[in-house]
Amino acid sequence: MSLSDVQLGVAGLAHVIAGVALLREPTAFLRVVQPVLTLIEKETQLRPYSGNNQALALVGVLSFAIGAQYILSVYTLDEKAKRNSTPGRLLFAATCFYVSKKTPHGSSLLALFGIFSFFSGLFMGFTVGFGDGNAVDLEEQARLEQIRNEQAREAARALQQASASSVQEPAAASSSKKDE
Repeated sequence: MSLSDVQLGVAGLAHVIAGVALLREPTAFLRVVQPVLTLIEKETQLRPYSGNNQALALVGVLSFAIGAQYILSVYTLDEKAKRNSTPGRLLFAATCFYVSKKTPHGSSLLALFGIFSFFSGLFMGFTVGFGDGNAVDLEEQARLEQIRNEQAREAARALQQASASSVQEPAAASSSKKDE
Protein backbone atom coordinates (compact mmCIF):
# COMPACT_ATOMS: atom_id res chain seq x y z
CA MET A 1 0.00 0.00 0.00
CA SER A 2 1.49 3.29 -1.10
CA LEU A 3 1.48 6.65 0.65
CA SER A 4 -1.10 7.95 -1.83
CA ASP A 5 -3.40 5.04 -0.92
CA VAL A 6 -3.08 5.89 2.77
CA GLN A 7 -3.73 9.58 2.12
CA LEU A 8 -6.75 8.91 -0.06
CA GLY A 9 -8.08 6.37 2.42
CA VAL A 10 -7.73 8.79 5.34
CA ALA A 11 -9.37 11.60 3.36
CA GLY A 12 -12.16 9.22 2.35
CA LEU A 13 -12.65 8.09 5.93
CA ALA A 14 -12.76 11.71 7.13
CA HIS A 15 -15.38 12.52 4.48
CA VAL A 16 -17.47 9.47 5.40
CA ILE A 17 -17.31 10.25 9.13
CA ALA A 18 -18.19 13.91 8.53
CA GLY A 19 -20.99 12.88 6.19
CA VAL A 20 -22.51 10.47 8.69
CA ALA A 21 -22.17 13.03 11.49
CA LEU A 22 -23.88 15.68 9.38
CA LEU A 23 -26.67 13.29 8.45
CA ARG A 24 -27.30 12.00 11.96
CA GLU A 25 -26.88 15.11 14.09
CA PRO A 26 -25.85 18.33 12.30
CA THR A 27 -25.89 20.43 15.47
CA ALA A 28 -23.56 17.96 17.22
CA PHE A 29 -21.15 18.22 14.27
CA LEU A 30 -21.21 22.01 14.55
CA ARG A 31 -20.49 21.77 18.31
CA VAL A 32 -17.45 19.57 17.63
CA VAL A 33 -15.94 21.95 15.08
CA GLN A 34 -17.03 25.13 16.89
CA PRO A 35 -13.56 26.02 18.28
CA VAL A 36 -12.09 25.92 14.77
CA LEU A 37 -15.04 27.86 13.36
CA THR A 38 -14.63 30.53 16.05
CA LEU A 39 -10.94 30.88 15.19
CA ILE A 40 -11.74 31.20 11.48
CA GLU A 41 -14.43 33.81 12.21
CA LYS A 42 -12.05 35.79 14.40
CA GLU A 43 -9.16 35.72 11.93
CA THR A 44 -11.08 36.27 8.70
CA GLN A 45 -14.13 38.24 9.83
CA LEU A 46 -16.39 35.68 8.16
CA ARG A 47 -19.85 35.30 9.57
CA PRO A 48 -20.87 32.12 11.37
CA TYR A 49 -22.89 29.48 9.58
CA SER A 50 -26.56 30.49 9.68
CA GLY A 51 -28.17 27.87 7.45
CA ASN A 52 -30.56 25.16 8.46
CA ASN A 53 -30.06 21.48 9.14
CA GLN A 54 -31.45 20.48 5.73
CA ALA A 55 -28.54 22.18 4.00
CA LEU A 56 -26.12 20.41 6.33
CA ALA A 57 -27.81 17.08 5.58
CA LEU A 58 -27.25 17.67 1.87
CA VAL A 59 -23.60 18.44 2.57
CA GLY A 60 -23.50 15.23 4.61
CA VAL A 61 -24.79 13.17 1.69
CA LEU A 62 -22.25 14.75 -0.67
CA SER A 63 -19.41 14.32 1.82
CA PHE A 64 -20.33 10.67 2.35
CA ALA A 65 -20.44 10.08 -1.42
CA ILE A 66 -17.02 11.69 -1.93
CA GLY A 67 -15.55 9.65 0.91
CA ALA A 68 -17.01 6.42 -0.42
CA GLN A 69 -15.56 7.18 -3.86
CA TYR A 70 -12.11 7.81 -2.35
CA ILE A 71 -12.22 4.58 -0.35
CA LEU A 72 -13.34 2.58 -3.40
CA SER A 73 -10.52 4.14 -5.41
CA VAL A 74 -8.06 2.79 -2.85
CA TYR A 75 -9.77 -0.60 -2.76
CA THR A 76 -9.76 -0.99 -6.54
CA LEU A 77 -6.25 0.47 -6.92
CA ASP A 78 -7.59 3.09 -9.33
CA GLU A 79 -4.56 5.26 -10.10
CA LYS A 80 -6.55 7.49 -12.41
CA ALA A 81 -9.04 8.39 -9.65
CA LYS A 82 -6.18 9.11 -7.24
CA ARG A 83 -4.59 11.54 -9.64
CA ASN A 84 -7.89 13.18 -10.52
CA SER A 85 -8.70 13.75 -6.84
CA THR A 86 -5.86 16.28 -6.51
CA PRO A 87 -7.11 18.96 -8.92
CA GLY A 88 -10.67 18.34 -7.74
CA ARG A 89 -9.76 19.12 -4.15
CA LEU A 90 -7.79 22.21 -5.10
CA LEU A 91 -10.62 23.43 -7.31
CA PHE A 92 -13.10 22.89 -4.48
CA ALA A 93 -10.83 24.82 -2.10
CA ALA A 94 -10.59 27.71 -4.56
CA THR A 95 -14.37 27.72 -4.95
CA CYS A 96 -14.82 27.78 -1.16
CA PHE A 97 -12.40 30.70 -0.91
CA TYR A 98 -14.21 32.62 -3.64
CA VAL A 99 -17.66 32.04 -2.15
CA SER A 100 -16.43 32.89 1.36
CA LYS A 101 -14.66 36.11 0.43
CA LYS A 102 -16.46 37.44 -2.64
CA THR A 103 -20.13 36.60 -2.07
CA PRO A 104 -22.58 37.17 0.79
CA HIS A 105 -23.05 33.39 1.10
CA GLY A 106 -19.67 32.68 2.67
CA SER A 107 -19.35 31.33 6.18
CA SER A 108 -16.74 29.95 8.51
CA LEU A 109 -18.05 26.41 7.94
CA LEU A 110 -17.55 26.72 4.19
CA ALA A 111 -14.06 28.10 4.84
CA LEU A 112 -13.31 25.07 7.06
CA PHE A 113 -14.32 22.69 4.26
CA GLY A 114 -12.12 24.68 1.88
CA ILE A 115 -9.13 24.57 4.23
CA PHE A 116 -9.46 20.79 4.65
CA SER A 117 -9.77 20.34 0.90
CA PHE A 118 -6.81 22.62 0.17
CA PHE A 119 -4.37 20.86 2.48
CA SER A 120 -5.50 17.36 1.54
CA GLY A 121 -5.16 18.36 -2.13
CA LEU A 122 -1.65 19.69 -1.55
CA PHE A 123 -0.53 16.55 0.28
CA MET A 124 -2.02 14.34 -2.41
CA GLY A 125 -0.43 16.49 -5.11
CA PHE A 126 3.01 16.07 -3.58
CA THR A 127 2.47 12.31 -3.48
CA VAL A 128 0.95 11.49 -6.88
CA GLY A 129 1.59 14.74 -8.71
CA PHE A 130 -0.52 17.68 -9.73
CA GLY A 131 -1.12 16.46 -13.26
CA ASP A 132 -4.19 15.09 -14.91
CA GLY A 133 -5.29 11.55 -14.12
CA ASN A 134 -5.89 10.92 -17.80
CA ALA A 135 -2.11 10.66 -18.18
CA VAL A 136 -2.50 7.22 -16.57
CA ASP A 137 -4.06 5.97 -19.82
CA LEU A 138 -1.11 7.27 -21.82
CA GLU A 139 1.38 5.72 -19.38
CA GLU A 140 -0.39 2.35 -19.57
CA GLN A 141 -0.46 2.54 -23.36
CA ALA A 142 3.29 3.28 -23.46
CA ARG A 143 3.98 0.43 -21.02
CA LEU A 144 1.95 -2.01 -23.15
CA GLU A 145 3.75 -0.85 -26.29
CA GLN A 146 7.10 -1.44 -24.58
CA ILE A 147 6.02 -4.94 -23.54
CA ARG A 148 4.84 -5.73 -27.08
CA ASN A 149 8.15 -4.50 -28.51
CA GLU A 150 10.13 -6.66 -26.07
CA GLN A 151 8.00 -9.70 -26.92
CA ALA A 152 8.48 -9.06 -30.65
CA ARG A 153 12.27 -8.79 -30.16
CA GLU A 154 12.31 -12.05 -28.17
CA ALA A 155 10.24 -13.80 -30.83
CA ALA A 156 12.55 -12.50 -33.57
CA ARG A 157 15.60 -13.69 -31.60
CA ALA A 158 14.05 -17.13 -31.07
CA LEU A 159 13.15 -17.35 -34.76
CA GLN A 160 16.65 -16.28 -35.73
CA GLN A 161 18.21 -18.86 -33.40
CA ALA A 162 15.89 -21.58 -34.73
CA SER A 163 16.73 -20.76 -38.34
CA ALA A 164 20.45 -20.60 -37.54
CA SER A 165 20.34 -23.99 -35.83
CA SER A 166 18.34 -25.53 -38.71
CA VAL A 167 20.97 -24.25 -41.17
CA GLN A 168 23.76 -25.70 -39.03
CA GLU A 169 22.11 -29.16 -38.72
CA PRO A 170 22.00 -29.91 -42.50
CA ALA A 171 25.54 -28.57 -42.87
CA ALA A 172 26.70 -30.83 -40.06
CA ALA A 173 24.88 -33.81 -41.60
CA SER A 174 26.43 -33.21 -45.04
CA SER A 175 29.92 -32.87 -43.56
CA SER A 176 29.51 -36.16 -41.66
CA LYS A 177 28.49 -37.89 -44.94
CA LYS A 178 31.63 -36.55 -46.63
CA ASP A 179 33.74 -37.95 -43.82
CA GLU A 180 32.39 -41.48 -44.46
